Amino acid sequence: MSADEDDNDAGEDCPLCCNPFDATDKHFRPCKCGYQICAWCWHQLMELAAKDDKVAQCPACRQDYDESSITGASSGITIPAPNAAAIAAGKAAGADGGSRKHLFNVRVIQRNLVYVVGLNVQYCREDVLRRGDLFGRFGRIVKLQVSLPKPGDFQRQGSAYVTYHRGEDAARCIKGVDGTTLDGKVLRACFGTTKYCNAFLRYQQCSNPDCLYLHDMGSDNDSFTKEEMLA
Repeated sequence: MSADEDDNDAGEDCPLCCNPFDATDKHFRPCKCGYQICAWCWHQLMELAAKDDKVAQCPACRQDYDESSITGASSGITIPAPNAAAIAAGKAAGADGGSRKHLFNVRVIQRNLVYVVGLNVQYCREDVLRRGDLFGRFGRIVKLQVSLPKPGDFQRQGSAYVTYHRGEDAARCIKGVDGTTLDGKVLRACFGTTKYCNAFLRYQQCSNPDCLYLHDMGSDNDSFTKEEMLA
C-alpha cells in the first residue's frame, strides 16, 4: 500500500478486511466487548447472517450484535457523508474538475470482489484457497486476502476477500459457493465493496501499481455512504 492510500495511523487496520480505519471506523463500536471492525465489514456480516435468518455475531466474543447498543455510528465523523442526491450532484461536479471530497465516505460494490465467511482454519491460507478445486476454479484470481479466526473464537471461522480478474467469474463464485458446505461449515459469499483511491480523489496519479481501489467513477446504483448504510 502506498503513502497515497493510507491517511491513518499505522497499525489501525480492520482485522477482517485489513483496510485502514477511517474517521468513522475509529469511533465505531458494534459490540459491547469493544472489539473493533470497520463499518463495512460489520454491514456485510449482518447481510450474510440475514440470509440464514440469523443475527450476526461478534468475531471476538461471539455475542449477537445488538444494533441498539452500537456506539459511534453517528458520531466522530470528521467528513459528513452526503445522501444519494448529493453523491450524484458531486459526481457531476467532479467530472468538470471540481472537488471530489464528496466521494471520501462513499463505497462502491465491486463486482469482481467476493467476500466469503465461514472458512475452517485449515483453509485460511492464500495458496490453499487459490487451488483449482476451491476458488481458483471460477477464474483468474488477482488478489486474495485471508483473515484467520481470532483467539477465543470457539467456532474457528475465517473469512476472505477474493478479487477476480473478471466480474463474471466473481458472480459464478458467489453462485457456486454461497450456502454450500465445506468440511461441515456453511459458507456465505457476497460481492465486496471498495473505496476510491486517495490519489484519484486528489486528481493525482496513483503510484501503487497494485492498487485495487477505484480510479474511475463508480455506478450510482452501486454507490452508497456509511450514513445510508448505518441508518
